[in-house]
Amino acid sequence: METGIDLIISLTDRYCNEILKLNEHILDYVQQKGGENINGSSLARSFVGLDSAMAKLKIAEESIRNFRDEYFKNAVGKDNWHDELIKKAVYHEEDYCLYKESHPEAKEIVLSEETLMILRKRLRDIDMSTRLYNALRCADVDILYDLLIIDKEKLLKMMNFGKKSIEEMNKIVDSYGLKYDYYIRYDRKEKVFYTLVE
Repeated sequence: METGIDLIISLTDRYCNEILKLNEHILDYVQQKGGENINGSSLARSFVGLDSAMAKLKIAEESIRNFRDEYFKNAVGKDNWHDELIKKAVYHEEDYCLYKESHPEAKEIVLSEETLMILRKRLRDIDMSTRLYNALRCADVDILYDLLIIDKEKLLKMMNFGKKSIEEMNKIVDSYGLKYDYYIRYDRKEKVFYTLVE
């Protein structure tokens, strides 16, 4: 699930791609017409306008990225920067809040040290096929917790990733007594992790 800031970034990316497509369509049109009956000055203005719009979107996107990165670093804190699980919990805190809103019956509980050790388990230390390991590394899965919150639809679009890989993933998750969409929250004051149970 995308955070609000990530959604804005993906939208600006999409707009930039649409502008590029529009540029290509204009060029194709010019080539098809062979330059006949085309007002050169208005065409030039169109290209300048498109380039200007794209440049502004790129600047906005970069500003949003910088804001997100700065907010993320401040939210995690320097003392916790080495802890991957804290970084993941902070980054996906909006998903946790959305899940909590959509499941009002869910209760918040403190995660045990045993569960935290499992969630921090490195991908290389989990028994799995080489194919699945390589695919998950390409999808930026570093620890077991990443596996619980990954977008399976995106995984299925990857090369060499099919139903068998999903089945293998399901077995891994089941073997640890966990489930998908397992969102956690880190409280910096209390220095504890929370999750939601129904």
